[in-house]
Amino acid sequence: MGECIWELSDGLPCGAPTEATNRWCPFHRARHIGGDGDSQRRLKNYAAATNRSFLDLSFVRFERVLTTDLDLGYGRPVKFVAATFNHCQFIGLQFKHGSTFDKATFENTFFKNCVFEGKAVSFNECVFNGDRPVFTHVSFLPKVELSFAGAIFHGATGTFDEVYCRTKKVDLGQCSISADRLLIMICDEVKHFIPHQLSINADQISFVDLRFESHFEYINNSKALGQAPIVLFSRINFSRLKSAVFINANLERARFTYSVLSKVDFINVRWPQKKNRLIVYDELSNVDDTESGDLLYTYSQLKKNYEENRAYEQAGDWHYREMEIRRRNLSAASGNKLWRWLRRNFLSLYPWYKLFSGYGESYGRSLSWIVVIWAAFAIVYNCINQALTWPPSVSLIQEGFALSAAVMTLQYKGLYSAGQLQCPQLIVLQILLTATVLPLFLLALRRRFKR
Repeated sequence: MGECIWELSDGLPCGAPTEATNRWCPFHRARHIGGDGDSQRRLKNYAAATNRSFLDLSFVRFERVLTTDLDLGYGRPVKFVAATFNHCQFIGLQFKHGSTFDKATFENTFFKNCVFEGKAVSFNECVFNGDRPVFTHVSFLPKVELSFAGAIFHGATGTFDEVYCRTKKVDLGQCSISADRLLIMICDEVKHFIPHQLSINADQISFVDLRFESHFEYINNSKALGQAPIVLFSRINFSRLKSAVFINANLERARFTYSVLSKVDFINVRWPQKKNRLIVYDELSNVDDTESGDLLYTYSQLKKNYEENRAYEQAGDWHYREMEIRRRNLSAASGNKLWRWLRRNFLSLYPWYKLFSGYGESYGRSLSWIVVIWAAFAIVYNCINQALTWPPSVSLIQEGFALSAAVMTLQYKGLYSAGQLQCPQLIVLQILLTATVLPLFLLALRRRFKR
């Protein structure tokens, strides 16, 4: 008797007992399960023979295996790295100690009424081919992570049907799904499995670079609307989808970096807020301004989306955030912090545009500045004419405001010739300020009436 030298997925030999004339154990000599109606016995014998801390079934071909009501790991984690499953049915299986299916291929194979537990469950870079949902009435309950990163799902029918997942992290990043619909529900617990839906209770969910072209829905149930997992929707072209809908969704910790959002339907969603204006989590989590270009694109997409859907109030918030990013981008590459601060706060048009009209979103602010300019110069003109006494008379107040109004409306030449206005520099300054603020007021007012 010897030990099997077949190299497992971790690079170490199998170690199961072998016959005297063979270097491989019976299981790895065949590397094939199925077709003889004795697959469960062979798996059990191999599990009893190997002394490894996990059951490694990597690189094995499973052919027409029907396995039911079984702890397939036999008390240990199980690995199916680069395994092939052809017309297999796994019904009622339990993977209690974790499972790895990385780079496996599934041909017309499905899991039904199965439970995946353990520390982590991984289907990274797997290929699924078939004409029915791969997972039906399945529960994924790993303690740390469920990952389908880079997996490819071929087939017209839904990939997940009545599936529930509870874990810390779910990764569907770089998946390619050709099913006719993908429904994601964020929830606490599932009392009843929901058809054609993947229900998730997780702290973090990744859809980064998801490739999908059919109907996508992302939903919060009513009880879980306050739940805000970190959700990554980065680098997804939603405009290529037949439809993309977010319903009752809490997006307070959702990131949309470089995603095309102009055609997405946002229905009763909750965005984070800062100073009573909508903001995206991308900016809240970006404390060092390293992703300003990404934020600019995101806000531009959201503004276009909400304007096309006539949600002008929210579109105004996205416009405000977009202009804020443009202001912050000024001299962003400069190593001189003082120059960068001056450019962002004084030496450009953006800070003044913000100060006088809130980037065109507040006609009230512009109107307030017009009143301030009018009143301030009225007081100055009275002081220069040495006509201001305390307490001032009503006639003196009226005279000062009349002078200031005359300058603002360019009706001051006669008053200047009569000596009532004695400082031409102040006149020029008031005219310049009025010529700056008045158009901003009219622009903001026009934006309000246009909406």
